[in-house]
Amino acid sequence: MIASVLKLDRKAMKVLQITDLYSIHKTIYSLFPGNKREFLFYDQGGDIRSRSILILSKVPPLLAAAGEVTSKRIPDEFLEEHTYAFRVQLNPIVRLAGSRKAKPVVGKYMG
Repeated sequence: MIASVLKLDRKAMKVLQITDLYSIHKTIYSLFPGNKREFLFYDQGGDIRSRSILILSKVPPLLAAAGEVTSKRIPDEFLEEHTYAFRVQLNPIVRLAGSRKAKPVVGKYMG
């Protein structure tokens, strides 16, 4: 596995047109072309001056059109531990039957 950090300064965010969560999503996906999604990412947030995004992937990401990508290989034995501490951010949605429109899940969802 490969751990990467995408660091974006103000200029890079302007070039990549980072304005919302979806634009971050598109930027990360552009680093891994093809139909396979073999990566996870976590936006650590930021402000108008900078932003940092952590990425875990099976293959190294491509260079971003702007910003800086730093990657390091994770030794196999690191992933053999029994417990880990981590943060997770989910963006759950539901699609109504027969509709392509996604609706965000807010609060409890009892499908």
